[in-house]
Amino acid sequence: MQGTTPELLARSRRAIRRLLDHGFRTVSEQYADYNLGNVLIDLESSQLGLRFTSDRGQYFVEVRNLADEEWFDEHTVLTFLGAHEAAEELIEQKRKSAEGAVAAVDQHFAAIAAAFSDERYPKTKEGLHLIKRDHAERLFGYHAPPN
Repeated sequence: MQGTTPELLARSRRAIRRLLDHGFRTVSEQYADYNLGNVLIDLESSQLGLRFTSDRGQYFVEVRNLADEEWFDEHTVLTFLGAHEAAEELIEQKRKSAEGAVAAVDQHFAAIAAAFSDERYPKTKEGLHLIKRDHAERLFGYHAPPN
């Protein structure tokens, strides 16, 4: 088996290829062969970080401004951008498609890059925190204190 790439890792690499077209490069890659396999691939461009994750058969893409360590999941980012249909489609598909997670980010990449630009990022971060807080309240009935 040595020298062969596990199918989950190969599928993940294929899925993120379209992100490389936006000027990203792979900066780290991790694979663990347990619980259906897990993959974590970090990508960076000159301004953005993207993290592709496969965990227990579900796929996620997180986004961050490189000047900040905080990651935001694609559902929250898409909701912030007003791309509600794309955000809800991820949930409806139960995040079962690597290509679907990447396609949602790829399709809205220009808006994501603009929102995470150094100039707009402070307002973006504030808005993303409000969305996360509202989501937690709807899910758990918990009212988080303001940051």
